[in-house]
Amino acid sequence: MPARRISFVNFKGGVGKTSIIVNVAACLAYDLGQKVLLVDCDAQSNASIWLMGIERWNVINSMPGKSVYGMFIPNLPPVSNNIIPSVVRNERGMHLIPNLDLLPATYELMDLEEEYRDGQGEPFFYRFHEHLRSTFNHYDYVLFDCPPNLFRASKCAIFASEEIYVPCNPDKLSEIGLSLLVSKIDRFHKQTVLQQQQIPTFRPAKIRGVILNDVDGRAQLEGMQRYLRLTIAKARQHHVVSEDADILGQQVRKAILAAKVVGSFLPVNLSNGSSGLKDDYLNLARFIHNTPLYKEVEHGTDRKTEQPRRTAKRAS
Repeated sequence: MPARRISFVNFKGGVGKTSIIVNVAACLAYDLGQKVLLVDCDAQSNASIWLMGIERWNVINSMPGKSVYGMFIPNLPPVSNNIIPSVVRNERGMHLIPNLDLLPATYELMDLEEEYRDGQGEPFFYRFHEHLRSTFNHYDYVLFDCPPNLFRASKCAIFASEEIYVPCNPDKLSEIGLSLLVSKIDRFHKQTVLQQQQIPTFRPAKIRGVILNDVDGRAQLEGMQRYLRLTIAKARQHHVVSEDADILGQQVRKAILAAKVVGSFLPVNLSNGSSGLKDDYLNLARFIHNTPLYKEVEHGTDRKTEQPRRTAKRAS
């Protein structure tokens, strides 16, 4: 069964999107035994630097075509050659999470927005999907870290995904941004119908839920949650939001460790301290893992999509 493909998207920066995807990926791989590929689609490369460390990332950053941008450069080897297996390692090079691989970003990904020109009949997002598709059967999950916009790199991730989660902070700006995000994704889906029809079993990505991050236990969330739920309900008419989408009860608390752990180049579940924050990320990963993708119809009856397999082959 092909990987579940999930983008983590928000227009607004500073919502903890990279923290969520890095730690959810680590929990899926380390605690839940899933085979995970994290695809970094943000030229800032924060997820890549977090998982690789600065020295290892600097090496990749100095080698043109060795990152996610390599699939946009003609005549380069398959994208699987750029995947870093078992990316999380200690100072001695020991693999700490064997099931977590990374397709890193480097600063050259900025060229996708500024210099890249589509080949005839092959839009950038379609090229991205087709080059990456060879990896889908090797993983249980492919997770995309998107920049805080809906420019080319984010569109690549959304086109390659079937699910979207929206990390938000509990503030007014998050309320405003969700409506805009829904309308932008809806427009992009309508613009890519021709390419969708060229891919067997293609399903446009839908928003599955909103993840509240950096939540202070004293925060008054009821008003904001009420507005977000109204926004989600209204957005269903555009078929961009799944029927079961909601604000997730699995919130991520405000914690000092969340900022400190980045400097260790380890995900939270391998760091010392704050068992509460570790539980938050693990509970979030469990929720995503235990929430079926869609209800499908087979022989006239509803059935839930099967859960991802427990083991998977490594990408070659």
